[in-house]
Amino acid sequence: MNEMELIGRCGLYCGTCSIYRAERDSQQWREKIAAEHNTTSERVTCQGCGALTSKCWGYDCKILQCIHDREIEFCDECPNYEKRTCSMFTELEDRYTRYGVNLRDNLEMIRAGKVDDLIRFTEKVFTCKSCGKLRATSTNCFGCGAEG
Repeated sequence: MNEMELIGRCGLYCGTCSIYRAERDSQQWREKIAAEHNTTSERVTCQGCGALTSKCWGYDCKILQCIHDREIEFCDECPNYEKRTCSMFTELEDRYTRYGVNLRDNLEMIRAGKVDDLIRFTEKVFTCKSCGKLRATSTNCFGCGAEG
């Protein structure tokens, strides 16, 4: 897999996304997410924002649709990003800030060509201290259940 396939257009590292992790690490969590969203566990699937198919969870993502419509690659290329007037990005940014993710810092690293550094940093922060598996940003470890 190409490392850019796991780089979200909003700056999130897809390797720590709950959907991505649940599909790979825990059928139980996958079923829980499906129940919360009134869908099937098979629908809880994604290959990363850079490798989306119509079957991926994020295929209908409003941010990705906006990026596509504006013909840009990442949120920070949009004039509304610098003006801080994009409510979709602000909502996402606020949600992930609670989990220790700074999407603006991540986008700066991407812009500077430091994708490897972003991945290493994120993996360091979100590797479970109990079992050593990469965990999702928003939950306990899917592998062992340890708190984040």
